[in-house]
Amino acid sequence: MNLAVLSGNLGKKPMIQKVNDVSKVMFSVACNESYFDKTKNEYAQKTEWVNVEFWTKDPSKFEGYDKGDTLEVQGKNASSSWEKEGEKFFKQFIKAKTVKRLRKGSASKDEVITNDDLPF
Repeated sequence: MNLAVLSGNLGKKPMIQKVNDVSKVMFSVACNESYFDKTKNEYAQKTEWVNVEFWTKDPSKFEGYDKGDTLEVQGKNASSSWEKEGEKFFKQFIKAKTVKRLRKGSASKDEVITNDDLPF
């Protein structure tokens, strides 16, 4: 099963690219991992940056998103490759199905965006 779930902080404001009658929303999420470094005898933190693509008919849902927002992303692992001027390129990313902006505080509600309106 190809299922990816991640939680982290938005790296910068999402970029929106119009493709025919839909839009591709692109952003990166910083996922932090804490671990114990036995060589230094202390806890350390490692950050992995994950690229995310979200296809939607209504990209305005992402207008309020900004750097540092905490997100939960659900989707699947995806990759693409291309060639430019004889050089081959390859990228891996999460093709998101659901993006949830997690709000701090008990009075705030989490905001969920899905792309159920698309056939793919």
